[in-house]
Amino acid sequence: MDVVVERIVGRWEQSNAYLLGEPGGPCVVIDPGADARETTAAAARHGMEPAAVLITHHHWDHVAGLEDLLDRVGRIDVLLHPAEREPAAALVAGITDVVDPGDLVRVGDLELRALGTPGHTAGSLSFHGHGQVFSGDTLYRDAVGGLEGPGATDEDDLRVSVLDVLLELPDETQLRPGHGEPSTIGRERRRNPAILAWGA
Repeated sequence: MDVVVERIVGRWEQSNAYLLGEPGGPCVVIDPGADARETTAAAARHGMEPAAVLITHHHWDHVAGLEDLLDRVGRIDVLLHPAEREPAAALVAGITDVVDPGDLVRVGDLELRALGTPGHTAGSLSFHGHGQVFSGDTLYRDAVGGLEGPGATDEDDLRVSVLDVLLELPDETQLRPGHGEPSTIGRERRRNPAILAWGA
């Protein structure tokens, strides 16, 4: 199935929001931190209709546009890890349900697997499907997530999330991080300084 992936860069900390969908069909919004007008305009360019929101973690720069987005598209499912629900609800309204690591999220013909990738926060999730992985603030091009923000755990968790979860994906998997430019799992395996320092 051909899918559209579009990145919308938010004003808060230059976070990345993403659309993943079928041209002319439903799409998911991943990390709605960008301006909702830009997000819905991007969906409209492809004839797509937002049908669900997936949140990798609760930090403000990844959820800032949620309420405005829901005002524009109506009440749709908004899913995140159970550990992220309470801190997210303190920031924004609209969370509807939780998704556990290992769960498969289906929207139309789209299928995304929730991967547990704690470290940056206790309930950080990455979403994998259709040759893509949306890694939130766990893995970036040339870097890994920080451990200084609210809800962070420790480097051991982060190392396991990167080395034993994300690097288990095929090298050709397109990496769509929460900040910065896209990459591939293979490129990060070979060139990411933090991964190399861990001796992967």
